[in-house]
Amino acid sequence: MKWNLTKSLVTSLALASLAFGLPGAALAQRAVRVVNVSGVPGGQVNVAVELDAQGNENTAAFSLGFDPSKLVYVSSTTGAALVSGSSFLVNDSSAATGVLGVLLGLPVNQAFAAGPNRQLAVFTFLVNGAVVGPADVAINFTDTPVSREVVSVGADVLSAAFVNGNVKVIGTATVTLGNLSPTYDGTAKSATATTVPGGLAVTFTYDGNPAAPVNAGSYAVVATVNDPNYQGSANGTLAIGKATPTATLAVNNSPVTYDATAKSATVVISASSVSGAVANILTGGTATKTNVGTYAVTADFVPTDTANYNSLLAQAAGNFVISKATP
Repeated sequence: MKWNLTKSLVTSLALASLAFGLPGAALAQRAVRVVNVSGVPGGQVNVAVELDAQGNENTAAFSLGFDPSKLVYVSSTTGAALVSGSSFLVNDSSAATGVLGVLLGLPVNQAFAAGPNRQLAVFTFLVNGAVVGPADVAINFTDTPVSREVVSVGADVLSAAFVNGNVKVIGTATVTLGNLSPTYDGTAKSATATTVPGGLAVTFTYDGNPAAPVNAGSYAVVATVNDPNYQGSANGTLAIGKATPTATLAVNNSPVTYDATAKSATVVISASSVSGAVANILTGGTATKTNVGTYAVTADFVPTDTANYNSLLAQAAGNFVISKATP
């Protein structure tokens, strides 16, 4: 069925009465437009149709054409500009072939307020999951089954532009994380990401924080594509390993003279890359020695910052000598 919005039809619908005058200030061109939106394969999108009104429009009619292999019509609803008592008719009998007819109007004697972006209707579509993005799927104004017209409260057909729109189908990108096992060095450590297609901008969070971490530990990483044409993300763990310091240890109480009592070496730090302390000194494998002899000494170097540095275990510190006594 083809609907033609004529003066007599508008009158019969009781959608016309006295015309409202235009405001004194200059207004933008009257236009009915499909508002561009973005969507993803397999997801729903809400496509609004808006009116740039000059203040004397009461009724609008149009048809929408779309590719039914890419968009599946789901439902429609009145827009925010339609008040209680408005008329809203949608001919969706050919929706499966990509056509909708729409007739809508305000109650008698009412006009849309002058100004841009008066929302007339919202149409919900399902994006076919087989659509490969990025791709623009057009939604165009046509004249079948309903001719394009905007009519005043006085039932006069008004000049208006009808501006087509589209659904931007977002492409799916793959994201691969890298640099997930750095070593602590006092500077912030960031993960890297490689995208397919390549070169897409990616944002990162670490335990939900956008700032890259500094200290050793494990952090949950989320990398998200930041591109108007693609979506994609990857999750992983950034594990900042403890650094291994350097230290030189030395026995500082050798030699000692035998006196039949247990003797133990003392060890000092002669050089180190970070501050620390000596622990677990072993003289010939035990804590003390009594008899005359030369004993290899080992000790642990324990850094002050144990959160970010590994301890050095059983480091050679030299020899501890117990000399013969003179009777």
